[in-house]
Amino acid sequence: MDTNHDRLLSELRAVQEKAEHHDEAKIVDAMITAAMKGERAVLGVSDTLGAVHEGRVYRLVVARDFRVEGKECASCHVLVSDGNDKCSFCGGQLETATDLINRASHRVLEMGGKVQLVSGEAAASLRKRASALF
Repeated sequence: MDTNHDRLLSELRAVQEKAEHHDEAKIVDAMITAAMKGERAVLGVSDTLGAVHEGRVYRLVVARDFRVEGKECASCHVLVSDGNDKCSFCGGQLETATDLINRASHRVLEMGGKVQLVSGEAAASLRKRASALF
């Protein structure tokens, strides 16, 4: 009862943040395990963008600070992390696209999927495993 309101709020935020980081770590670990077993998950930018294009993404999990540039087809709007000047899907012109993850996130949301931004250890774990599979 002697604890002031600000200190109590600060301690509650710390507990909540710790719980969120724990939940994020569990989600990332489950996703990495599923991807490594060849189950319903993929790792890496190219495979993720392919799944988004095919409409197979229920949940996109990405490190909060992750950014990547690539290309977008002017005709069919497919997103690719690399490529020449022509789209391999429709033959359209590929144009430079900044922040592919943001664009992919919007597409997942439009399809009714979820986007989970993670930070801390979960983000580090995700970057470590996914970077080997780009």
